[in-house]
Amino acid sequence: MFGEKLKQARKNKGIRQLELAKLLNTTNTSVSNWENNFSRPDLDMIKKMCSILNVSANYFLEIEEEELSSEEKNIIQLYRVMDQQGKEVLSYILRQEEKRIRVYNELQQSIKEMEEKLKEQEDFRSIPMVARSKDTDNKVLKINKNINLDKIKGIQGDEF
Repeated sequence: MFGEKLKQARKNKGIRQLELAKLLNTTNTSVSNWENNFSRPDLDMIKKMCSILNVSANYFLEIEEEELSSEEKNIIQLYRVMDQQGKEVLSYILRQEEKRIRVYNELQQSIKEMEEKLKEQEDFRSIPMVARSKDTDNKVLKINKNINLDKIKGIQGDEF
C-alpha cells in the first residue's frame, strides 16, 4: 500500500518523518497519516515526494515499470548528449532496423505457412487412393505418391 511504500522510501533515503515533513513543507502528522494509510497526499505532494526520495510516481502507485538494463540506460544517456544531427541519424538507423525486423518476421511467418501447407500436401499424398480401371470393374488399383498418374490409362475422373 501507499503508506508502506512511503515509509520504505523514506527509510531508504535515511531521513526521519520530521525531516521529510520539513522538506515537503507540511507537518509531521501529515507524513505519519500518509505512512499509516489514514490519508493520502495530493498529486503535487506526491511529485515533491518523488523528487526528494528519488523514486518514481509508479513506485507509489504500484505500477510496474519495465526495468532497463545497464546497456539500455547507457544508450539513453548517450542519446541525451547527442546534438540534433546525431539524433536524426540515430532515428534513421532505428527506423531502418525496425523495417528490417518487420520484413524478417513477415518472411519467417510466410516460411512457416508454406511449411504447414507442404506438410498438409505431404500428408494428403501419403493417403492411399483407390480407383477402378475402366476395363475391369472388379480390379482395384492402389495409387501412391510414387506412381505417375499419367501412366495409368483408362481411369475416368468420375471413377476416381
